[in-house]
Amino acid sequence: MKMKLIIVLVVSLAFVGGYFLGCNQTKETMSKSWMHSYLYWHHIDHAQELDRVVLILTQFREGKSVDGMEMLEKSLDGSLLATAGSDEDFKNGQNGIPTYIQEAHDYRVKFPWTNSVPGVYVKVQGILSLAK
Repeated sequence: MKMKLIIVLVVSLAFVGGYFLGCNQTKETMSKSWMHSYLYWHHIDHAQELDRVVLILTQFREGKSVDGMEMLEKSLDGSLLATAGSDEDFKNGQNGIPTYIQEAHDYRVKFPWTNSVPGVYVKVQGILSLAK
């Protein structure tokens, strides 16, 4: 009977120890996986930004300032939709209007742009109307 109790205790300790060691290993593995994924998408984001900036600068340097300006205006619309669309707090009035929306609003009041796609224009105007 004593021998069975010792075996049960040893096996139980092995399971408990294995559980905690496994949790720690899983935590480290998941942390590395998340970090790798974050760095990958961060790299992709910056690579796309670099490509866009080079394209716009090329337009300006080649004397196509109207095309370059249009690209920047479209980029502003896209950035507003991407950032403001995910920020539910200020839409519900819980926080103040983020600075980037106020700055974009002030810019568009000073330099209006209406060449946007109609559906995008309506959404952007909805976001900018929050800053009034």
